[in-house]
Order: sequence, then structure tokens, then C-alpha cells
Amino acid sequence: MDAYTPTLVALLIILAVVFLRQKKPSSPPLLIITQVEGEKSNTVGDELVTFRARFLQIYSLAIAADWLQGSFTYSLYKNTHQVTETTIASLFITGFLSAGIGAFFAGTFADRFGQKRACLSYCFLYAVSCLLIMSPNLKPLFIGRVLSGLGTTILFTAFEAWMIAECNRLGFGDDDGILNSIFGTMSVLNGFIAITCGLVSQLLVKLTSSEKAPFIASIICLVPASYLISTSWVENYGTKNLSSRVPSDGTLSRLWPRIFTVTYVTTFLEGSMYIMVFSWAGILISDDKTSNNSVSLPFGIIFASFMSSMTLGSYIFKIATKHDNHSLQVSSHAIQIALSFAASGLLLAVMFERAIFRFWALCLFELSLGIYFPAVAYVKGILVPEEHRAKIYGAMRLPVNAFVMFVLSKVEDTDESREDRLVRYEGIDIS
Repeated sequence: MDAYTPTLVALLIILAVVFLRQKKPSSPPLLIITQVEGEKSNTVGDELVTFRARFLQIYSLAIAADWLQGSFTYSLYKNTHQVTETTIASLFITGFLSAGIGAFFAGTFADRFGQKRACLSYCFLYAVSCLLIMSPNLKPLFIGRVLSGLGTTILFTAFEAWMIAECNRLGFGDDDGILNSIFGTMSVLNGFIAITCGLVSQLLVKLTSSEKAPFIASIICLVPASYLISTSWVENYGTKNLSSRVPSDGTLSRLWPRIFTVTYVTTFLEGSMYIMVFSWAGILISDDKTSNNSVSLPFGIIFASFMSSMTLGSYIFKIATKHDNHSLQVSSHAIQIALSFAASGLLLAVMFERAIFRFWALCLFELSLGIYFPAVAYVKGILVPEEHRAKIYGAMRLPVNAFVMFVLSKVEDTDESREDRLVRYEGIDIS
């Protein structure tokens, strides 16, 4: 047995225990109905549960299409297509450049033409990118990265914007506890889907002896997702009036420094995450080669372990905010804790020399992301005005993409180059 599987088993056991403990209370699943306060009727509670289930069903398929590719994208380029390290970096830069440019238009498109249409465009763009990445030629690979970058921007802006807008339309947006619970549920669900996708992709590659199989599976997820969006979602646009929680007087201008602060944190923490998407396989492969290990690394198992760590972090956030009435303050503290954990994980990944120790350090980094994502999603949901939510969310991703492109442009075909990047991210996160 490889050294990575026991870690995954241990993480899954911990998650199972936490999950079962969370299910013990007699309250309805995911604490949604119990958070409908005042004189809201059971009918309203049922409507909320239906809305949540409809959204999460489609969100699960959409995010699964992304996670299925996560464990084998680098390996497909490196091992199957025999692409050099610098060219792989150029491919990733192309994706982030596309995402950065798309951020200028994705939000405007979603606000003007509808967030439902934007989500449908994600399904189409991502499906085509999955087809192109299977080509051994560089031109289709680069075109695929362009489409993938556009799709990623839409995935992380339009779906969330649609959910918040629909929640407000149905009259649930004024209850901070409901939004906080949905964000926490999304993050936990995201983690479980990512774990499953890592294991499924590993199994598919083993059964087919092809690293292209996970990308075909992604397309299979996107087809029903697009159908369900078309048939079960209503269209939402940027509203003509600001949310009642964000007044149009001088209070709004005072929110922009906070939005800038959130954008700053997002840039460097999420930027570090995207660099890790590029770097983690190379870091572990390098040590695997120096130890003369002839057995190829189980990328799916490793990826599932990372996602298990992230899911555990999401549970930590969910438990911390379960009974708190000051969710904005708690979420802000959670982001600070996540930054500390992220910095520690990256520092340890540089200090250790053995791959298994680096792997554990990166698991700590992923745990910090699990705490961070639901916390920052809630903070953005409170601070960002409703009328231009998708546009602002897209704009907030611009510095993330710029940061990642700058770092990847410095990539060299040496292991020292990777470690230098990790040191820089660690220093940025601490600051």
C-alpha cells in the first residue's frame, strides 16, 4: 500500500464522525428550516428547502465537472502529452489570462442578460474545453485553456450570484443565518464532491489506462446540469435597487474599503491555491523520482485527501457559526485563522524534504481553504451590493488572475523554482 492511502482513510473516518455528530440534533437537515424566524409558516420553510435542494443539485453537477479534472490535468499535460514544464506553465497562464479578461465581461453579461444564461454558458464552454484538452496538439490545448478560464470565472461568480438573487427574490435574503447556512453547506458539499471525484478519476484512469477518462466524465456531468438549469431555474438579473442590507446613501461608500480588503485577501490566498493546483503534482513527483520509487503516484488518492482536508475545514467553520448571532464578525475571524493555517502549511511544505511530509503540510493548507471559502462567501454576500453582484464578483477575481499569471511567468524547469514560489506565498499570507 502507498503512503497516501492511510492518510485518506484517517481523514474519511474523522469526517464520518463529525458528520454523524452533526446529524444528531433533531432539527431539520442542514439547519435550514430552523433558521426561518418570526412568523414564517411551514409553507415558507418547505419552499426554502425546495429552493435549496434545486440549487444544490445543479451546483453539485457543475462543480463535479470541475473537480473531476483536478487530479489529472497536470499529469495529462506532463505524462500523456509530454509537454515541458515551461509550456505547462504557459497553458496555465493562458487559462488565468482568459479568466482575467472574462472577469470584465462575465459579471456584466450575467447582470444584463441573466445569471441563468451565464450558468448555461459555463456548461457549454467547459464541455468544449474538456474535448480540446484531450488533443495532443498545442493549439487545441491552448484554445481549451482559454475556454476553461472563461468557464471557471462564470462558475465562481454566476452560480453564487444566482443563488443569492433567488434567495432575495423568494424573501429569504434578509435572514443572515439562512445565507450563512447555505454557504456552509455548499462548502461541505463541495468538499465531499471533490473527494468523490478524486476517487472516481483515479478509478477511471486505472480501468481505462487513460488519463483522458476524467475529462469525458466531466462532460457527462455537464449535460444533465445544463438540462436542469434550462428546465428548473428562473432567470435572475442584477436588481434595479440595492439590497435592503446595503443602503444607497453614504453607508455604501463606507463599504468599499471593506470590499477592497476582502479582494486583497482573496488575491493572495486564492492565488496561492491556484499556484498549488499547478505545483503540487510536480513537488511530489520530484521527491518520488529522487527516492527511486518506480510506482507512479496515486494522484486521485492524493487529490481526494486534499479535498477531505478542505471538507474538514468547512465543517470547522460550520460548527463555529452554528449558534452565533454575529456571523459577520465570526466569518472575519475565520478568515484570519485560515490565513494563519495557510501560511503554516506552505512554510512546512518548503521545510520538509520527504514527499509524505510535504503532502501532510499541503493537507493543512487545504484545511485552511475549507475554513476560508464559506467565510469569505458570506462576507462578500453581506458587503457587495445586489444590483451589480455578478459584475463585482468578476472584478474581484481580476487581481487573483494577475497574481497567478505573474508567478507562473517565472516558472523554470527546476524544483528550486517551485520551492521559491511556495516561500513567497507563505510570506504573503503571513503579511
